[in-house]
Amino acid sequence: MNTPPESTSPWVMPGTYTVRLTVDGKEYTQQLTIRMDPRIKTSFPDLQLQHDLSLMCYSNIKKCKSVLTEIAAKNDSSLDKTVSEFTTLEDTFITLHNLLQESDMPPTVQMITEVKEAENRFEKAMYPIK
Repeated sequence: MNTPPESTSPWVMPGTYTVRLTVDGKEYTQQLTIRMDPRIKTSFPDLQLQHDLSLMCYSNIKKCKSVLTEIAAKNDSSLDKTVSEFTTLEDTFITLHNLLQESDMPPTVQMITEVKEAENRFEKAMYPIK
């Protein structure tokens, strides 16, 4: 199997989605419905919170990767501290994302706090770069 050991993006919420595929300029669409696993007893609002936190982590992982790619292109050793900071942030977001995605329980207060603190650290790290 080619399934990665950890999730690489957030699971989707239950609902109806339209999948769109374009091949040789021709577009195909198909609706599909994602249903809740009946074994999961977590409330919809708690699952939505878990999804939103996961999506925030996922988005910030992508942003960290982008910043690190930009810094690498500059090949400037004076940016080593910045590289270290964004690498640590990326690792933090990956860890938090994986923890959120491997559980079907509501996010704990500690998890919510950790995601928000990492988000704040990310915003502070981005300020000098913007």
